[in-house]
Amino acid sequence: MSAGMMKYRPFLRLGPLVLLAGLIPRLALAAIALPRTHETWFVPFLGAHAANPIDPWTSFLAGGGDPAAFPYGFLFLLAFKPATWLGGLIGGVYGAHIGLALSVLFWELVLVAAIGLIDSGRRGALAAKVYWLSPIPIYVGYWHGQLDVFPAAVMALGFCALLHEKWRPSGLLFGGAAAAKLSMALCLPPMPPTS
Repeated sequence: MSAGMMKYRPFLRLGPLVLLAGLIPRLALAAIALPRTHETWFVPFLGAHAANPIDPWTSFLAGGGDPAAFPYGFLFLLAFKPATWLGGLIGGVYGAHIGLALSVLFWELVLVAAIGLIDSGRRGALAAKVYWLSPIPIYVGYWHGQLDVFPAAVMALGFCALLHEKWRPSGLLFGGAAAAKLSMALCLPPMPPTS
């Protein structure tokens, strides 16, 4: 079958109605709910201007910031600071919250795409739909305000690369996921002994 005759598959493996059914509650909660974790910890840290961009934690604490504000490392900072900072620049604290929520949405879409790619058959599409329509990620990401979708998405991308025998990208993605959140190391596949 030629490339022009191949059937188009959306990268999210979701139909338009399923996509909307999961997108509407996420966007609604992003607009109306301000999780305490965002309000108290994440937005003040991510929206702050750091004198030292390599170590914003030190300048944040020196300015009287809460020590529990952002208990994540540099990879989380790279994943969530740009949109939060830009949102804060445009719309103040509410804009920063929207930027953070849109970052969570971006990483959820990456995760859904990776889940769908792990199995190219019906099971992959079904798994992507189950995740996207589940109320648990909506609650965790938009009501409770957790950011753990980021290392989960990176880990899922690592499995996609592994299935396509892309060894170096797979290792980098697995290492990045574990570096972002150490508990991701529990998901690493066992390596067979070399002969």
